[in-house]
Amino acid sequence: MPKFPASPALAAFFLAVISTCSAMQQLQPGVLPKVILVASGTANTGGNLVRELSADGKTSVRAMVKSKDDPRAKLISDLPGVVLVEADFDDRTSIAAALVGVDRAMLVTSAFDHLQFERAPPPQGPLL
Repeated sequence: MPKFPASPALAAFFLAVISTCSAMQQLQPGVLPKVILVASGTANTGGNLVRELSADGKTSVRAMVKSKDDPRAKLISDLPGVVLVEADFDDRTSIAAALVGVDRAMLVTSAFDHLQFERAPPPQGPLL
């Protein structure tokens, strides 16, 4: 059984990361993914998960950030097993590129409508 983070919220997110996804190959019970993409790697939940997974050392972490120059990104860039990848949820191409070679992804979404953040509506059509 994998060792989960002490925080119940982080443990729940970690369980979601290693759960099966219809678009990905199912992992065998007890087998951890090799590469996990953590979206919003500089935010509260994403950043904490990046640090927990890095400290655990059992999987590679791809931390998704808007800019590698962000001071918060620099704080996680030197963690063992962590690679930063620049991507933006408003840029489908960058998301597709960030997901290449990833076994599982942990995505955090906002409860807010995109218009509250003065963003253009997302383009229509499939992501990939």
